[in-house]
Amino acid sequence: MNATPPPRIPSLRQYFLGAMEVNLFMRQGLARFPQDAHTMAWSFLVPLALMPITALALYATQDQRPELSGISLAYMMALFLGKGAANTIIGLLVLYVFAKAYNRLERVCHVITLGNWAGLWPSLIFFPAVLALLSGWCSWEQLYPVSVVFSLYAYVLSAYILTRGLSIPWEMGGFLAIIGMAINETGFDVLYWLAS
Repeated sequence: MNATPPPRIPSLRQYFLGAMEVNLFMRQGLARFPQDAHTMAWSFLVPLALMPITALALYATQDQRPELSGISLAYMMALFLGKGAANTIIGLLVLYVFAKAYNRLERVCHVITLGNWAGLWPSLIFFPAVLALLSGWCSWEQLYPVSVVFSLYAYVLSAYILTRGLSIPWEMGGFLAIIGMAINETGFDVLYWLAS
């Protein structure tokens, strides 16, 4: 009697490589991630683990925003976690409504997994700049152009993932990325308002 072998569980190495390939806009990176709810659920650990880097970057630029001056790192982290949770919920609702309207619900788990893992490499690359800012090696004025480039890259990458992952025209992927940008910017506005 021939028993079928259990399904092979992809290694973290495969996910790290896939995330790098997705960040380089290589199509084979998309195929390295399974299209199931289990993988999607575990992929939320990636942005959760990277959230302190972004919160530290925000804390390091505290003197650039009068609303943030003088608040503690713990309060900043609490605000940032709240913003992240709200943005994620709203973004997932928008994605679900769009995917349902265009009959792409079977691809949603894959797109979410790709989006979560795609933030890994840009965050790791930007982390030394955050440390340089915190240690005083460079000023926010010197780092600001780099952060703008990273932000633009993140939105282009988001459009790419949405376009390829949902198999939709690039114009629609770009539109969904712009909606994501609007959600993120509104989240920051609310964070600054709460902080002040």
